[in-house]
Amino acid sequence: MRKFIPFYIVPILVCCCQPATNRSGEVIAQIGNTPDSDSCFAKGVSGAACGIVKGRLILTGGANFPDTPACDGGEKRFYDRIYSSEAGIEHEADSLCWTLCGTMPRPFAYSVTCTDDDCMYIIGGQGMSGGLSEVYGITVTDCGITCDSLYSMPFTLDNSYGTVIDHDIFLVGGNRNGRPTDSVFRLDLTNKDIALCATIPGGPRVQPVCASSGRKIYIWGGFHQPVDSSGNTITDSCTIHTDGWCYDIDTGKWTLLPAPHSDDGVELTLSGASMIRYDSRYLMAVGGVNKDVFLNAIKGKYPSPDYLRHDVSWYRFNPYVLLFDTLTNEWEILSKSGLAARAGSSLVRNESFAILVGGETKPGIRSTKVCSVRRM
Repeated sequence: MRKFIPFYIVPILVCCCQPATNRSGEVIAQIGNTPDSDSCFAKGVSGAACGIVKGRLILTGGANFPDTPACDGGEKRFYDRIYSSEAGIEHEADSLCWTLCGTMPRPFAYSVTCTDDDCMYIIGGQGMSGGLSEVYGITVTDCGITCDSLYSMPFTLDNSYGTVIDHDIFLVGGNRNGRPTDSVFRLDLTNKDIALCATIPGGPRVQPVCASSGRKIYIWGGFHQPVDSSGNTITDSCTIHTDGWCYDIDTGKWTLLPAPHSDDGVELTLSGASMIRYDSRYLMAVGGVNKDVFLNAIKGKYPSPDYLRHDVSWYRFNPYVLLFDTLTNEWEILSKSGLAARAGSSLVRNESFAILVGGETKPGIRSTKVCSVRRM
């Protein structure tokens, strides 16, 4: 293993504390913001890497349009700074105090982020030059934070999702070498090896979500925007997935899973949502795009840049906190809240509750909100 630079948490560095607005009795409530003293994060980020390591919430990477809005042709900017904060042990955390700890080797966003054995793994992603293949591990020591270079995959991977089973990381969907994939890869960091272990039924899925329970992987959402040899979208073949699949890694069998539904019974897609294993039985999902609006967008039915100029409500991002029961294969709506209506957020588990960080409220516009989420 090659360590490139150790970074140390030093309280006299940039530190930003924000008062909490959380209240007892709520499923989802704001507990702070992304670091507002940093111009890179002051407007919020999407596609950031987040994890909780030894009681500290780690935030790094992400992308936004800090200067000129996307609707006016602004350039997307990627970030490399690493921040940490005490993650808190209760739903009603008093504040978030962010400390600048160092930088990653390069700016990035849209990676797979998983935590296992007190290490936060950052896998692939996108940077200014395109897809990335590196795997890094962030750990917390008595001296501070260190970031290790662990592995370089034989391909780039971005907008994928991941989960850990018995210390192996399973990577689901996304773009492999810039092309949408339906693959499930097993990444074995002990033996420095990555191998294809399954193919998702129904075709490629970019920006899916997944989580594991026992020796099974649960997958939902994702989209596919195929193009022809000239780079033109094949509109009739564009797909937004609403269904889910369960993959048993021991038997190699797939089982079809139900889609989540809105409170008025409409099928939801979890494309662009965030998902975690909440406990040994339940999986939690938050947010995601609206399937009808987004499908029309990838088909090119909305002229650009007008598509980016609508009010937030026009995009109808999913405002739901959802819970999936792996024993009954049933979905439950825990909450309907504007705080959940985001895509590209980061959701991490912290003992008795989860933490939702950033994301976008509409294409090009990021959220600075950090929220706690719990099952009542």
